[in-house]
Amino acid sequence: MLENPALIAGFSSHPAERSEAGLFTADYLVWGNMKDLGVLVEALTKGEKQIVLHFENSMGLKCTPNTLESYKNDVTQFLLALRETGYSKAKELKPMMIDAVLLHMMKKYSLGRSSIARKYSAIYSFVEWAVRNDYAEYNFMAFVDRPKPEKKLPEYLTEDEISRFMNSIDLKNKYGMRDRAMFELLYGSGIRASELENLTHYNLDLVERKIKVNGKGMKDRYIPLPDGTADWLTSYLEQKKKGLFPKNNESIEIFLNFYGEPIGRRGVLKLAKGYGMKASINKNMGLHIFRHSYATHLVRNGANLFAVQRLLGHESITNTTIYVHLALDDVRSVVDRCHPRGKDFLDQQKGQGVGKIYHRDSEIPQLHP
Repeated sequence: MLENPALIAGFSSHPAERSEAGLFTADYLVWGNMKDLGVLVEALTKGEKQIVLHFENSMGLKCTPNTLESYKNDVTQFLLALRETGYSKAKELKPMMIDAVLLHMMKKYSLGRSSIARKYSAIYSFVEWAVRNDYAEYNFMAFVDRPKPEKKLPEYLTEDEISRFMNSIDLKNKYGMRDRAMFELLYGSGIRASELENLTHYNLDLVERKIKVNGKGMKDRYIPLPDGTADWLTSYLEQKKKGLFPKNNESIEIFLNFYGEPIGRRGVLKLAKGYGMKASINKNMGLHIFRHSYATHLVRNGANLFAVQRLLGHESITNTTIYVHLALDDVRSVVDRCHPRGKDFLDQQKGQGVGKIYHRDSEIPQLHP
């Protein structure tokens, strides 16, 4: 434990133990490198452990383990930042002070606007929870403007890049069939990396060609699989059944590593980057790129936006509309080709010997009686 415990704003180890100032003491050792998402090392008093445990238990019913881990990271960074900026007295906290704390976090952890906006949401939820459970007197985050995330369109792969990526997987390699089936599933269903990790044989129905996914907010959704994706999965599972993973051949998890354990997202990410380089794809091969590609290609080919929302498991249609922006190039070509004022349409008319084409209403001769 740290020798000089710091006073953390507004939270007491137990409602009855709150002092007149509304403070409690806390000792924290946080992740050495937040970018590594390493193991959180806590050095807490008994009362503080009760708070953390209570918060985790409460949030654990509403979110996935990965989300809970992120919340823990964000809240710990915030508590540490309060101490480092000297704003640890609850009654002295003001919105401008919280802005300074968030700015300190941005500088210390090299956070972008989108990252700090996400952390704001986690911190707001924590303080709101603390107020509901009598660990804090008021939600000071309610008076702080939410940082606006960067409006940056996500990267995706073209259909040609998808083909090159898949073809770069050597099926003669012992685990080539596993890798092909795994990435075909990521692209063919648009599931998240965390959802892939948790897939078991009970989630998969190859007869009906669909999978059941437990997504964010612990909500289930069913996703139909393209025939090609289902075929690759069938071939892989037949190979798996024949003893591809002798150390754990009876595992209910679908995708395993060399040790017969469920393959983690870091392992999948390493494979994605390797195959991306092999296919000469000069893009950031994060696992979410397959999800973005899945949605973008659906929208480009005329899929209903509300159907895409359900397939992705988005709570709000607003999150899905970003894929309309990604498909705008195709929309532009349709307008140019089909609309009477479109460039391609006008060029075609001229080529067919049609008379003068008026580009603006002001150019059209006016007829007077």
